[in-house]
Amino acid sequence: MPNSLRGPLALKDHVIDEEISQESPGAYVLEESRDLVSFHVAYVGRSDRDINNQLHVHVGSYKRFQYEYCSSAEEAFQKECNLYHDLEPRDNPVHPRRQPGTAWKCPRCKLLG
Repeated sequence: MPNSLRGPLALKDHVIDEEISQESPGAYVLEESRDLVSFHVAYVGRSDRDINNQLHVHVGSYKRFQYEYCSSAEEAFQKECNLYHDLEPRDNPVHPRRQPGTAWKCPRCKLLG
């Protein structure tokens, strides 16, 4: 697991709110295993504005999360792309998409997303 990510933490509303105190873009990984020893990534995602808010969407669908704040929406997109390529999560059927109206490219495959 990339060691720049914080966690793993329980994917529960109160944990998200306690842990993620800044409104910030960010990238995250989710897992649903009951095995608390290892972390098996099932999904990677990002938020272009508020990672706290986006993680709440997944409560109840996954068990734990790891995350990283990013300084911009473009950085969050690039981090999500790198995680996608590194981890090949089963619940991400397609490559991450860029924000509409941008020309961002994946740092790994140069796909416009």
